[in-house]
Amino acid sequence: MCLDPMTCVANKCICGENEYFQNITSSCIPKLIYGFSCNSDSECRSDLNLVCVNNQCVCNSLDRTWSYLSNNCLLTYSKGHCSLDSECNTDQKLICQSYSIQNCSCPQLSQQWVCDCNRTIDNEKYWNGKECIEANTFGRNCTENYDCQTITENTICDQNICKCADSFKIILNEIMIISVNIFDKKKI
Repeated sequence: MCLDPMTCVANKCICGENEYFQNITSSCIPKLIYGFSCNSDSECRSDLNLVCVNNQCVCNSLDRTWSYLSNNCLLTYSKGHCSLDSECNTDQKLICQSYSIQNCSCPQLSQQWVCDCNRTIDNEKYWNGKECIEANTFGRNCTENYDCQTITENTICDQNICKCADSFKIILNEIMIISVNIFDKKKI
């Protein structure tokens, strides 16, 4: 006979799926989530990809980071294989790269089916070491080309300022800044 709420499975008393047996209280205790103090892996929620390291529930792999939005350890920037955006850490504004971006290097070369920052026209982001942030517009500070809107504005980082890439110039058109290829023979 098992103590309540334990169940008997193969002549053994076990706690529920997200519980562990605590000897001190002789009862089933809810398993812990990220950041809580623990003594063993069995005390942490394995269904959330957690293990006990240095007496704290943490993600079970360096490929994963804790998502407070999803309450789960999810794939982080440029780590592991993904097939859906939901497998990537949304707290870090990551997406699952479903197509291959040529020459992105934002900062690491983008790969298909790996969590990455979105880098498309009018939505250019790059990895700052913690999360994906908006790429800088023309005239803003930068340290690398990927800090600038290389797709939307055709800018590069030159002397720590986002400037027009070679063969492009800025044309002010009301509020919008447009980069135009000065070698294009078409008239605007």
